[in-house]
Amino acid sequence: MAVGIGATGRYLPPRVIDNVHVTARTHKSAEWVRERTGFEARRWADEATATSDLGYAAVADLLDTAPGALDEGLGAIIFATSTPDQPMPSTAAALQDQLKADGVPAFDIGAVCAGSLYALIVGAALAERPGTGPKVLVVAGDKYSPLLDVADPTTVSLFGDGAAAILLTPVPDGYGLLSSKLVAHGSRRGLVEVIGGGSRRPLTAERLAAGEHLFRMKGRAVRDYVLETVPGAIKETLDAAGVDVQDIDRWIPHQANLNLLRELAGELGADPDRFAMTPRFGNTGCASLPIALCESRRNRPFGNGELHCLFAVGGGMAAAVAVMRHWESEGTVS
Repeated sequence: MAVGIGATGRYLPPRVIDNVHVTARTHKSAEWVRERTGFEARRWADEATATSDLGYAAVADLLDTAPGALDEGLGAIIFATSTPDQPMPSTAAALQDQLKADGVPAFDIGAVCAGSLYALIVGAALAERPGTGPKVLVVAGDKYSPLLDVADPTTVSLFGDGAAAILLTPVPDGYGLLSSKLVAHGSRRGLVEVIGGGSRRPLTAERLAAGEHLFRMKGRAVRDYVLETVPGAIKETLDAAGVDVQDIDRWIPHQANLNLLRELAGELGADPDRFAMTPRFGNTGCASLPIALCESRRNRPFGNGELHCLFAVGGGMAAAVAVMRHWESEGTVS
């Protein structure tokens, strides 16, 4: 059985944080942020909103366009996040409770910004498994705003909050997920991290004062990893699907940095105009890829048989690529 995307939804908090706002304590200008990231704004959630709440709102958006999509045949709920509601239980369990879906398997996947694509690929394998159920709900959500050091321009200029939902469903053979690749390089796990709060360095008053609970990233080294890892992984995945760079109708990337995406387009020999980009939403972590997918789909509905290449890089370091052929049956909604 082939598996593809049946419905999508996304949610962005209402509070808009423009470049002027994020530069208040970084001693950088709004123009500096735009030139180096490509982003014009991002969204931050309020203190009372948890990551599962963002995810639930994204599922509600999906159900607005596909009413009843979860009523029958839901085999699993996978929540991709690096900012869980709490250390345990899973954020997926909280979402399952909100959805009143007791009994449906629910678990989290953590691959930082690559998490949504990891979850999609794992979800497709589950959907193909007899006995699981023909549908798998993949939700990706991150709330980075409480983890940001507002004086660090490397991170505060990039990251925002948001969530997206994808319902994986059966599609005819030759459509849906054609090929995929997952890679990880734990030797470089120090490039993107929050060092405090886990079993290795439990948070104390001293560690909080030192900012060990905050998100840190070595931007230049991350860029080098992306350019070193992603083009080759994309080529392997395209080859496995039997397609070429020029065959891809839309590129759906994780929104790491819009300038970096344009650089990647040049490395690949791809048309940058075919890259989905969300300059008003910033980098919403693992949610950024499916949010970009939703926005691309809403701006110009997907055509039957379109070829899409999805790719993402996250802390770990981790990377993921998927090639999909869209199936638009009668009654399918965007």
